[in-house]
Amino acid sequence: MYRIIALFLTVLFSLSVYAQDEPAAEAAPPKKLSGEGGLGLIINSGNTDNESLNGNLKAAYKTSKWKHSFGIDARKTTENNSTTAERYLLTEKSDYKFGERTYAFGAFRYDDDRFSGFEYQASITAGIGWHIIKRENTHLDLEVGAGYRENKIDATGLTEDETIGRLAGHFDTLLTESTSFTQDLLVESGEENTSSESVTGIKVAMNKTLALKFTYTVKHNSDPPAGNESTDRTTAVTLVYSF
Repeated sequence: MYRIIALFLTVLFSLSVYAQDEPAAEAAPPKKLSGEGGLGLIINSGNTDNESLNGNLKAAYKTSKWKHSFGIDARKTTENNSTTAERYLLTEKSDYKFGERTYAFGAFRYDDDRFSGFEYQASITAGIGWHIIKRENTHLDLEVGAGYRENKIDATGLTEDETIGRLAGHFDTLLTESTSFTQDLLVESGEENTSSESVTGIKVAMNKTLALKFTYTVKHNSDPPAGNESTDRTTAVTLVYSF
C-alpha cells in the first residue's frame, strides 16, 4: 500500500516539474473550488428490519492549467442487526491541461469493499485524456493510461501486485433546465484481474444548491476471490448539496 502512495506522489511531482517549465498564462482565471456532498438513508421495519446509509463527497479545485479532484464514497446496509454490505471508496486525480482538449493525468484509487473478498484494491495510474465533446451543456471525456495495482485477498492476507492498463470515460448532459444525466465508466485490467465500474446517474435540481440524485452502479471483478460473486449492483437515492 505504501508503494502505491509513493508512486502517486512521484507522478504528481513529475507533472509539477513539467508545469514549471511551461510559460504562464497571460490572463489566468481565478482559482475555483467546487463540489457536492450527498446523503441517503432508507429504513424498513416490520417483518424485516433493515436500513441503508450512503454518503459521498466530491470536490474539484481548478487553476488555469490544473484540476485536482477528490472523492469519497461510503455505503453500509444492515438487515436484522447484521451488516450485509459495506464499502468505502477514496479517489484522487490531478489533471494538467496541454490545450483546450488534451490533458495528462495522475490518479489514485483505494477501494475497501468488505463483502467482495478483497481486503482492499488500490491502484495508481497515469495517462492522457481528451475532451471529445466540450459544449455548454454536454461533455464527453475519454482517458487511457497504465499503472500499478495491489489486490489484498481477505481470506489469505496475500497481496497480488500487477501492472494494469486503464480506460475511463465520463459523459454528462443537461436533459432539461433542472435534470441532468451522467455516465461514468472505469476499467482497470491486469493479468490477475480486470475490475470495472459503471455509474449511471440522474440528478433533479430542486433549487440552486439542493438536488435529488439517483444512481445505478455495476461493479465487476473478472476473477474474484473464491466464494464471491463477480458482479455487484447498487441503486442509491441521495439528497445532494452543491457548492
